[in-house]
Amino acid sequence: MSYRAVSILSLLAVFLGLDPVCPTGLALAADQGEEQDLMSMSIEELLDLEIISVTRGKGQSVKTAPAAIFVVTAEDIKRIGATSIAEALRIVPGLHVARIDASRWGLSSRGGTTRWYSYMLVQVDGRTVYAPSFSGVLWEAIDMPLEDIDRIEVIRGPGAALWGTNAVNGIINIVTKEAKDTQGGSVSGLVGTEELGIGSFRYGSGIEDLLDFRVWGKYRAHDQFETYGTDYTDDWYGIATGGRVDIYPSEEDLITLDAGYHVGEYGTFAQYPNWQRNQMDRTAADFIEDDWHLLAQWKHAFSETSELQAQVFYDWLSFETDPVLPYEDLVVEHGTSDVDVQHSFQIGERHSLVYGAEYRHVELDFEESSAVLFSDDEVLLDTYSGFVQDTISLLPEELELTLGTKLEDNDLTGFEYQPTARLAWTPHENHTLWASWSRAVREPSVFERTATIVVDIFNLVIVNPTPFGPPSFTIPIEIDLMGNEDLDAVTLNAYEAGYRSVLTENFSIDVAGYFNHYEDPIGVELTMVGGIPAGFQYTNLPASDTYGVEVAASWQALDCWKLTGGYTFNDGDDMGFLSAFPNDQAYVTSHVEVTDDVDFNAACYYYSELVDTASTSPVVTPEYVRLDVGVSWRPMENLELSAWAQNLLDDRHPEFVPEFGGTGSAAEVERGVYAMATLRF
Repeated sequence: MSYRAVSILSLLAVFLGLDPVCPTGLALAADQGEEQDLMSMSIEELLDLEIISVTRGKGQSVKTAPAAIFVVTAEDIKRIGATSIAEALRIVPGLHVARIDASRWGLSSRGGTTRWYSYMLVQVDGRTVYAPSFSGVLWEAIDMPLEDIDRIEVIRGPGAALWGTNAVNGIINIVTKEAKDTQGGSVSGLVGTEELGIGSFRYGSGIEDLLDFRVWGKYRAHDQFETYGTDYTDDWYGIATGGRVDIYPSEEDLITLDAGYHVGEYGTFAQYPNWQRNQMDRTAADFIEDDWHLLAQWKHAFSETSELQAQVFYDWLSFETDPVLPYEDLVVEHGTSDVDVQHSFQIGERHSLVYGAEYRHVELDFEESSAVLFSDDEVLLDTYSGFVQDTISLLPEELELTLGTKLEDNDLTGFEYQPTARLAWTPHENHTLWASWSRAVREPSVFERTATIVVDIFNLVIVNPTPFGPPSFTIPIEIDLMGNEDLDAVTLNAYEAGYRSVLTENFSIDVAGYFNHYEDPIGVELTMVGGIPAGFQYTNLPASDTYGVEVAASWQALDCWKLTGGYTFNDGDDMGFLSAFPNDQAYVTSHVEVTDDVDFNAACYYYSELVDTASTSPVVTPEYVRLDVGVSWRPMENLELSAWAQNLLDDRHPEFVPEFGGTGSAAEVERGVYAMATLRF
């Protein structure tokens, strides 16, 4: 970490904590009871929050969870000024959030940040969200009102024993609020220099003891960024709407119905072969995304220790790249049907079991473009899986052993097994040590197996050895990145350990370390014929290792002043990823309640340089430090005003290393300010 970065992070706490006068209370809206609870919780109470991502059955407190877990609360999102889910995840140790341009993010856990990162599972209320063709997440498409989010549970490391294939390096579980917690109306509007406008509404009501519901809508428009002084033409807009109904047929039953729709149009660049000039043309294009989903979930409590849960959802996703003529569109359509059943119960006082089964059917349709071809224009995929996990209390309230596995059969790699063993020791109520071993599997994506993308046209100059004709002539050679239907699944054996403690009533710390061993990581291989590049192909590379340390801390310095921070170190072999991950990253956040009605917030982030070692010509993105500051004011109990200034230390900076086969440049994230008003009724 550079001296500049250390100096800024060290001075931030002093700069942000200039002798605040602590108020005696907080005047918040009456309908914000849950948020008030989160704000008034002590550090120890926050660590006692129950999460579902580690056990999937009964809830488990963050404090005793035998995994590298971090929870982003609704208040955390407000206090860092995040306007998207991807930006809210910057405060999670072990995650790397890199903005590619105005509308796209690369987000990864423990290595290899790419646009289509396929080593992490992302869910919204139990519904898996990703593009099956590329096995990646369109972060810009997850765009519900942020104040409807209850929490975001993030596990770094494998969770495949419960959640299945691709839950290799992490799980992100976005949990929205129940309908009963979003009663009444809310309207918010945001205007800014980069975020040109965000508007949202929400209305919730219900029938006592029968049902509660909410409906919502959202619009977003963002200005374009620049690349070294030139407009990047990556401006974008999105429209989303949705609703949720919670029905209470009896005291033992809960039925949840959820639906949502989103459409977005994003400016970008694309490369297409021009055979008249024997070159690749880089042209402006619109990336158009369209998706909707339907979800139904039923929970039935047999007793306080036994619960059955069934869920079914359908998700439809379409995206296309619409370039200027004469280039052809690339169109990819996905339809995903999923049925999931699980049962959790307790046997005696020592065993807590959860088991379940899942069936998933995916339909993919492709329309080829001038630069992207597919061996099949239609792909059907079926996956059958089942899991079981037992949490064994070896010493009551002190020592727990968790054993589990998931068995899966899929159409891409066949049968897979993904076991785990986790041990948590809590010698004192404020101290937990844990260790784990897990095996997880990452399937090759359909794109990696069946696609061919034209990445370059190489003009080979041939010298004429004869005295006849021209002295030389040129032969154009197409350089392709080709899929490989013989790809094997990537297998991870992960070894983790951690310590989590409330050292004092005002200070907590969470440390996790890991060693990952990957078999058959997927990368690209350059093929040479007679010293001439003939193309690239996806392939399984030799085994590789990565390792790292992640630290998170929270300090209630005064009754009205809270500091949080984190540090991540990551290193290891080149895994064949098509992009990079910073060796070091850190953050500090500060929240000061200046008066009963005024809060001052700030967040500072440091990222070391990124080096794309997988490319033939490595590209370096310099280290950077980002500082955001904001203030919020509640002039009335139902009205909140806020203003934020972001990226104060640079007028612009890049955050992402362009991926192989990309446009050859990444946009620079610009300094911006915005103002926001929220009215509740």
